[in-house]
Amino acid sequence: MKRSCFIVKLSKKYYENVPYDVSDEEFNEIMKISPLRNKSNSTIGEVFDAIGMLIFAIGLLAGIAAGQPGFLSDSGFNWQLAFIIWSSAFFSGMIFLGFGKIIELLNNINNR
Repeated sequence: MKRSCFIVKLSKKYYENVPYDVSDEEFNEIMKISPLRNKSNSTIGEVFDAIGMLIFAIGLLAGIAAGQPGFLSDSGFNWQLAFIIWSSAFFSGMIFLGFGKIIELLNNINNR
């Protein structure tokens, strides 16, 4: 079966898609070296992103729960404790999101 494959023909000011008829085997070989072949993100990067978002959510809820009256004091909402928990959750979540992004970028570089 013949497939039509577009090859980019470059000149100084423009480019032009030129169709070529190729066989299935040739098409598979072209797709092996194509930069468009692996556009999916790495699973480890996605796991790090999910863990970072989970840390944000749990930190928000934990800060609200820890700041409630009766947890450590009975004199109203404890803003200091809530802020400490929120800030630590924010920084921890950002670290996980950063590592996830680094892993995704390294995976994209590896797939080139």
